[in-house]
Amino acid sequence: MAASDWVGDILRYRCLAYGGIMSKYFQTIRFPVPEVGSPLSVVLSWALRNTVIDQLLTQRISVAKKIYRTPIDWLEEKTTGMADCILVNSQFTAKVFKETFTSLSHLEPNVLYPSLNVENFQPCDSDGLTEFVPAKRKIVFLSINRYERKKNHNLALESLCTLRDKVSLQDWEKVHLIVAGGYDDRVTENVEHYQELGQLAVKYDISNHVSFLRSFSHKQKLCLLQNCTCILYTPSNEHFGIVPVEAMYMYCPVIAVNSGGPLESVVDNVTGFFMCAFT
Repeated sequence: MAASDWVGDILRYRCLAYGGIMSKYFQTIRFPVPEVGSPLSVVLSWALRNTVIDQLLTQRISVAKKIYRTPIDWLEEKTTGMADCILVNSQFTAKVFKETFTSLSHLEPNVLYPSLNVENFQPCDSDGLTEFVPAKRKIVFLSINRYERKKNHNLALESLCTLRDKVSLQDWEKVHLIVAGGYDDRVTENVEHYQELGQLAVKYDISNHVSFLRSFSHKQKLCLLQNCTCILYTPSNEHFGIVPVEAMYMYCPVIAVNSGGPLESVVDNVTGFFMCAFT
């Protein structure tokens, strides 16, 4: 087949990928072109549209905003329905897709679970967690997420506070929580939420048992995953959530909120545990 033929097939093959984490996984993915009807595969990274559902990214508080958004929402749904293939990053995202685009509820999105570049997640030499916590702290919980309110870092602090009231003073002195997340001082929410979490730790009188880490390196991340006791994954209704997958690959158990993508990646009582977001 001539190059001009399969280039034309790429241009005719419209693929939408819903799920904010998916773009990095399309850089090398090979995907069959349905119109060719053969095992031919082409690189689609540049031909894919990767996004989250735009309708879910904005609030419609005022009447003016509702009027403004109506044609945009209609256009998004209409053009989405023109795709030959729709990819989502979890069954949960597929459900959200159908609930949001009601006129497309007859379509069945294809689930393509994100994965890891395992070469970047190999055990590394480290001195444990001495860089992050006092040496006597042997039970270390780790919460990894961006410093955004929707990521619900508060739940990790509240859980630590509850744990303090349930264990002996001797055992409590062995416990520590590391809150690690992406941080950009140009982003107002990052700055505000980092400060809010610090204030909350003081309010709960657990600040001596919490370390806040901002914009850590990949090497630090590997060290944290390799040496912590378990991951606390606190967001609710996360469309997929790559952190639990990273943790499990590094043999680190996961305690996650029982909603969204982690329900499809974590095996309860095997590779982790689920909890209610409100307990």
